[in-house]
Amino acid sequence: MISLFKKLLSPHRLHLIKNARLLLVERFLQLIINLIVVSTTAKTLGATNFGMINYSIALYELLGFISDLGVDNIAVREFVKGEYKLSKLLGSIFAVKIMGTFVVGLIVFLFNNGSTQQVTLTYIVAGCLFFEPFKLLLFYLQARTDMTAIVYARIGPFILCSVIKLLMLYFHMNLYSFVAVIVLENLLTACLLYYFYSKQKNCCTLTQWRPSLSVSLELLKNSFPLIFSNAFKLGLFRLDQIMLSNMISNTELGYYASAYKISHALFFIPTILYAIYFPFIVEAKKQSHEAYMKRLKTFYALLAITAYVPAIIFTLSANIAIHFLFGQEYITAVPILIVQIWSLLFVNIEAARSAYLFTENKTYFYSFSTMLGCMSNILLNLALVPRFHGLGAAIASLVSLAITGYFSGFLFKEIHGQTIILTKIFFCPYKELTKLYKDLTSSQL
Repeated sequence: MISLFKKLLSPHRLHLIKNARLLLVERFLQLIINLIVVSTTAKTLGATNFGMINYSIALYELLGFISDLGVDNIAVREFVKGEYKLSKLLGSIFAVKIMGTFVVGLIVFLFNNGSTQQVTLTYIVAGCLFFEPFKLLLFYLQARTDMTAIVYARIGPFILCSVIKLLMLYFHMNLYSFVAVIVLENLLTACLLYYFYSKQKNCCTLTQWRPSLSVSLELLKNSFPLIFSNAFKLGLFRLDQIMLSNMISNTELGYYASAYKISHALFFIPTILYAIYFPFIVEAKKQSHEAYMKRLKTFYALLAITAYVPAIIFTLSANIAIHFLFGQEYITAVPILIVQIWSLLFVNIEAARSAYLFTENKTYFYSFSTMLGCMSNILLNLALVPRFHGLGAAIASLVSLAITGYFSGFLFKEIHGQTIILTKIFFCPYKELTKLYKDLTSSQL
């Protein structure tokens, strides 16, 4: 028993536990506070205005894929590998993101349409673009596994701006002021990310960042397939809201968004596990194939556990959750929530497979599967939304995520092996979870 605890408390595992604790505390606080803010917003503003705000945010995030030009997905890997001089890598990523941000801003300016109020709200939300390039520092800190800095940089502005939003709702301030707080949160987060970055050893100041054409082109070469896959991925999560608003109404979107906020709040689970575990998967690949595969399977098993537990709980308590958080006006969102919550299973599978694909630099598989899922989402929404409204959008989203994260894996011979492993772990979990327990007693997690 003593030897078991010694192995469980090895420096590697202690670091994992510390990072996991920090991120779990952050996400738990965000989950609780965000549900309070969202619930209060929905009740105070009503379904129509709530839907209008969500439409502007969805449209901005759908276009936001251009701002990073895919480099966000490979930034952690490049920082861990350390093949380029830090000032060159930072400067090159920063330059690429500025270029992408300019393109997005131009698109929003030229093609934003709708009611005057809707257009104005979208312009305000688009102000977040000015601070997008500084998010590269988040990936630098993630590569250094400095989760403390990341948590402080995000949670401080989030709590402050959440309080401001609640005060605005209490004093019945206009929608424009309310949405402007989103921009303020991004500004404060960018400032804190740079502050914590500046405290790192051997860091270089912003004026020392030196964009390199060759490095930028190499980054774009590796991230090019991801530009489109990011667009398709955002299409999976955001197109349903835009189509629902345009095809039915902002009021229907408000009902849909209430269920969406609950189900997607749980998407922090794979995000946390991925952020913590991915750098260690990359390191394990450098050690040996055996260590690499063991760490991948452990990651898969953890994602399987954290998919089924919340999905079952919210399936059984959807009626209570909607009524308690949003009130009787939003009770039609109950079946939408029951369908949406099972999306978490396929989101976790997709996160598991992504760890393998990004480590192996097989990004073209990721791109194709997300494209397939996005196309399915569009077609299913066109078929189901006119008849079933929000429930149709939820079904379309669930099926599309299943195609993206799981079924598409059977189309590629090169990743059949990993797809079979994922099938065993996610759909026949008992045997693999038993192995996970045994691995906890070994020297490598």
